[in-house]
Amino acid sequence: MLLYSLPLGRPASHSESHKQVILGSEEGSLQLWNISTKKKIYDFKGWQSSICCCVSSPALDVVAVGCADGKIHVHNIRYDEEVVMFTHSTRGAVTALSFSTDGQPLLASGGSSGVISIWNLEKRRLQSVIREAHDSPIISLHFFANEPVLMSSSADNSIKMPANVALCVE
Repeated sequence: MLLYSLPLGRPASHSESHKQVILGSEEGSLQLWNISTKKKIYDFKGWQSSICCCVSSPALDVVAVGCADGKIHVHNIRYDEEVVMFTHSTRGAVTALSFSTDGQPLLASGGSSGVISIWNLEKRRLQSVIREAHDSPIISLHFFANEPVLMSSSADNSIKMPANVALCVE
């Protein structure tokens, strides 16, 4: 069963004529499809947990995948290799992800508990936790383009810009 699709801003192959999308499933599988030819390009190894969210990174051929078991897999899709894996700081599924595009190596993750975690990709560790972000599961996260500003939305029907995200940069 299809759970999530991610259109890739840049193709995973060198050919610029292909339009590609990543599909994730409740079974934990991840697939790369060419939507122009309607053909599956590749089946990734995947994980033993449902895929809840997926986002492409500013780095070519790298995506972050959030799973129901609370794990975040930063994955190179060209080589089908895991770059780094993080475990969300609270129990529950990873429901939203966003990469910073302002030059800071940060990945924000939101969970079913309403907590937002900020990960330092360069140091491969948790950098900050925003515990009181929302009262319900995080639905979406978005770093503003080229800005250290994060916006979040939640099932509690709120949209917020956590003030302490700028403090995450060391």
